[in-house]
Amino acid sequence: MLPGANWPRNCLPSNRSWRTAMGNNVLQAEAMGIATLSDPQFKLPLRPAMAPGLVVLPTDHGLLVEGGPARQLFGGDAGGDLRSVWSALDGSRGIDDVALSTNLEERRVHSITSLLYASGLLEDASDVPEVTGFDEQAMLFMRRSIDSSRVNISGAHAANRLQRATVCLVANDDHGDLADALHQTLSLVGFGSLKRCDAALPTDATYVIVLGSGGLAEAAADNAARLGIPVLPAQLVGECVYYGPQVHPDYSLSYQDLTQQIAAENLDGPRSESEAIAAELIAGEVLTLISRVGHSMAQQALVRLNLTSMKQDRLVAVESTKDGMPLAYAFEASTVFAPRELSSPRDHQVHYKSSNLALTMDSMTWPSAPTLPFNLSPSSTGKLEAAALSQIIRYAAGNRHGGEPVNGKVQRWAPTGGNLGSVQVYLIVRNVPGLETGGYGFERGDDSLAILPWVSSYQSLAGLDLGCAVSVVLTGALSRVASKYSAFAWRIIHLDAGVASAHLDAAASDLGFTATAAPIWDDTGISNMLGINLDHEPITSVINISATKSQGAEQ
Repeated sequence: MLPGANWPRNCLPSNRSWRTAMGNNVLQAEAMGIATLSDPQFKLPLRPAMAPGLVVLPTDHGLLVEGGPARQLFGGDAGGDLRSVWSALDGSRGIDDVALSTNLEERRVHSITSLLYASGLLEDASDVPEVTGFDEQAMLFMRRSIDSSRVNISGAHAANRLQRATVCLVANDDHGDLADALHQTLSLVGFGSLKRCDAALPTDATYVIVLGSGGLAEAAADNAARLGIPVLPAQLVGECVYYGPQVHPDYSLSYQDLTQQIAAENLDGPRSESEAIAAELIAGEVLTLISRVGHSMAQQALVRLNLTSMKQDRLVAVESTKDGMPLAYAFEASTVFAPRELSSPRDHQVHYKSSNLALTMDSMTWPSAPTLPFNLSPSSTGKLEAAALSQIIRYAAGNRHGGEPVNGKVQRWAPTGGNLGSVQVYLIVRNVPGLETGGYGFERGDDSLAILPWVSSYQSLAGLDLGCAVSVVLTGALSRVASKYSAFAWRIIHLDAGVASAHLDAAASDLGFTATAAPIWDDTGISNMLGINLDHEPITSVINISATKSQGAEQ
């Protein structure tokens, strides 16, 4: 039986909750206005223009807009003001002139423009490059789709990327039919130049597609690597077509490593005759990767598609080792950051969805547990008392300004991924004057300690030093962070734990105490004692704090 199993159910940790201030899964004009003023990664259009072809329908609840990235409803004050500024956002004037022409405050116009920008409905009509001979319908698509990455400030910039590209197609003899089908499809895209090449690439080449393994394809990939030109490899093997990832010497594996991985799958057999389908898929990737409009499947992953069953897998590597793909490598490769040249400004915008803003204001609470104030005044006694421990814990995982947002943003002592504050702190107290022996949960929202009466301070478990004054257990709010970042959340909560641990160590050392991180700990034992579900809240660090003066403090 677990410690505390006989305590009333409403005191047990299953009755935890999350304190939150907002929860609508929408973007708000005010939040976006603040973001674009204070966030250097947001650059509003200098001369904002509504994307062409949008259909606006007035409703009882606001304005319904069709034709953008998704059907969108603008309600409240934003919907009313949008009626006024819609026609003025024609690309002929800046935000200040829009405010003058609509008799609205410039700050309000800025917020509305920010919201429209974040909703994918605006492009920038300033400094538009000259684009001639580009398909009219394709241009319309580009102008309404630039928000997929926000790399381009207008559809004309995306089209200009295509018209400036010199694309080289290199194929081994056994991929001639695929090369013919792919060349025919790519000729409709509107590249500045599309060439069938051999291994000796032309000097003006900007992108290379290689079809096949070894031979001419490998020689061309080697030359492209030497010249620093990105390569998209593809090949037909049995019933499957493989394409991606984009190969470049600065940020990817080599072409040779990739072909060896594919060969290790041993999928040789009768080759599929569906070259036309394969060509269309590869062409779509090339268009996306060069124009930077849309979402690429193959930018950083190997795509394997069975052309008979149409089963598609997006792989970070093939399972060709004796015991399958190494789990650590698979995780690292699947969550790796895109290199700067392949990153999308649009990805940063997700921080300002109201549902994600709400996550930054969440903090774990134990509603039925008695609490103690933990925002204590600094102690000058030099002893590891409650006040000193309060400083250490708040510096590692607490909020500034009592958790009140400043300009719409929660301020923290230690930075965290997405500003979500994923680190949750548990204290196992043994000898801290001002606190009873026992277990506590830190409630970051109001700097208080929830008393966890089921926790045994002297239970012998790996990682817990029973001779120390207090053991600090850090956990990561995996489920909460995953609601925003999906699988990437696992990386974030451990990065956050590292930062919090460093802050805790620095704060303890500054006050003259020793904080020692446990190299290993008993996940199961500690989680059972604290009442933690490891699937949702894994333990990320265990640190024992001793009242003994640290060497650095004595010096």
